[in-house]
Amino acid sequence: DGRDYAITGTWGSDGHSYIWDVTDPANIIKIQEVQVDARTVNDVKVSESGDIAVISREGASDRRNGIVILGVANPREGVPVLSEFTDQLTGGVHNVFISEDHVFALSGGRRYDVISIKDPINPKRVGSFELETPGRTVHDVWVSDGVAFSSNWTDGVVAVDVGGAGRGGTTENPVEI
Repeated sequence: DGRDYAITGTWGSDGHSYIWDVTDPANIIKIQEVQVDARTVNDVKVSESGDIAVISREGASDRRNGIVILGVANPREGVPVLSEFTDQLTGGVHNVFISEDHVFALSGGRRYDVISIKDPINPKRVGSFELETPGRTVHDVWVSDGVAFSSNWTDGVVAVDVGGAGRGGTTENPVEI
């Protein structure tokens, strides 16, 4: 609609995310509020197309944390929850990254899961990556040209072919490079 928007999460604020009209930086206006079952909405990412947002959550009352997929194509008209994905993400998701039709969700600080959102109402896990070193942790992931770069604390930065680097990996079968 020719306007600029931002979505923010909240820490320790009963699972709220806020949608802001930031077209005029001197006059930022909250236009929507979404609440999910969480203590904290850690991360928010918007798809390149601008119609899907993914929020990560921790501290759900039923311990089914994971991610929540929102429809943000028309934020002034409403921001519906399209779906949730919690399978094997009960430890909480701290960071997420969207690349094309896939969400890379950091699960419990130990691995990242690759979740297809080609059908955002029915997301499904298509892969995962986890190092085998003792005490392993992962903090963030960024995908560029089919390679997932993850920050793995004492293991450093790890590059994984997730379909596009020409080394044989796919989103469904990641290969460390």
